[in-house]
Amino acid sequence: MSDERVRATERRYLESGDPQDREAWERERLRTGELVVFRCARCGVAVSQAVAALAPEQGEGDLTDGADHVPPGTYRRTAEDEDDLPPAGRGAYVVNGRDLRGTQPHKDPRRRSGCCGPDGSLGPNLLCANGHEVGIEHADCWMPHFVALPPGLARPAR
Repeated sequence: MSDERVRATERRYLESGDPQDREAWERERLRTGELVVFRCARCGVAVSQAVAALAPEQGEGDLTDGADHVPPGTYRRTAEDEDDLPPAGRGAYVVNGRDLRGTQPHKDPRRRSGCCGPDGSLGPNLLCANGHEVGIEHADCWMPHFVALPPGLARPAR
């Protein structure tokens, strides 16, 4: 039944193009768990727009220097034994930086180190709107670009 509701709202949006129909479709996808919004683990404020899990056919993310590791609108979770990414943290949620909402750079400038962008080597460098550490932005020239949301700092919610 719920899958039918999601598909019905999707069809309505695709036929009309109406932003309100898109919002209804997104609400249905959130309700069913097809989409999640990441929230600060301390205060619960949203730190991302609604995103979907990276589909298996999309692979495990692009590891090219300077490229988006995951496409906008998606996320993936790093494996406990994964060592491919710069210090993202095992079990972290990885999102595209363009999907963040209401975040701000860390107040400590040392946390934003890097040559062409933050490299995340000194730990969390993003704060939620209330000033709590929520993530680690990796956006330097020598690495794939992504934001790691460690489970102790941010959590997915419907």
